[in-house]
Amino acid sequence: MSTSTFTQIRKLIPFIVSLICAVLFWIYGADYLTLLKESNGPYEFIKMLAGIAGTLLGFLIGAVSLLTAVMDRTLIQNMRSNGQYGVLVSITFRACLSLLILLVACFLTFLINVLYLKFLFTCIIFLSVYSGLLVVSIGSKFKNIFVVMS
Repeated sequence: MSTSTFTQIRKLIPFIVSLICAVLFWIYGADYLTLLKESNGPYEFIKMLAGIAGTLLGFLIGAVSLLTAVMDRTLIQNMRSNGQYGVLVSITFRACLSLLILLVACFLTFLINVLYLKFLFTCIIFLSVYSGLLVVSIGSKFKNIFVVMS
């Protein structure tokens, strides 16, 4: 297996894991949504998830501004020359976009008809797992940058 094939497969791992979690929720998570009539549990979960997604989105926007602030450093110049800077920025913007879509989906749960909640919750599970995996990936890349810079 060539290096580029391995890299392409590695890029798909967050998407595949998120898709598996969403399918599992679609199959087994309907019982959780039936509790909607008895308690406010699903809506409380969505409120908590929206708060976390908003906070992470704010941190990622701060990380992008931090990256632009240290553009003149030798490490960033080296990262740009070998393509790692583009990868980091690409993953960061993908995570920001998925977190923004997750926030919109969380807000839609309060406006949507109960009939469509299962589909929307499945999308929210997919987006939250996908965003979480991207944030972990970004965190490991930023850790490497700050270890080298210090």
